[in-house]
Amino acid sequence: MPKSIEPNKFEGQVNIVGLAFAAFKLIKSSTKPKPEKANYFQKIEFQNKMKQELDFSFFKKFSQDEYELETFIAYCDEVKDLSKIYRYNFNKSKLQEEIETIFKSYQKKFNP
Repeated sequence: MPKSIEPNKFEGQVNIVGLAFAAFKLIKSSTKPKPEKANYFQKIEFQNKMKQELDFSFFKKFSQDEYELETFIAYCDEVKDLSKIYRYNFNKSKLQEEIETIFKSYQKKFNP
């Protein structure tokens, strides 16, 4: 029989590795909570956790006032919606980077 009309031996085969990866990805995404906008109490709780666990020494050089620090934390949360992104996954290093980046723009905006 010529090779041009010979049926493909692998036709109808299922890629088991690809199928297993797709199933794993589907299960992983369904168990992980989707980020949703935080309500008022969740935002306050998240901002308090930020205030306690992150290093704001760079801000304290700029201002010694506790009220200004809380205002800055609320500003960070509003600008980047941090409570929505990091409320369930409180990643200190990523949050610290985000806050320091926001601080640079905050200084330009509020202290020219």
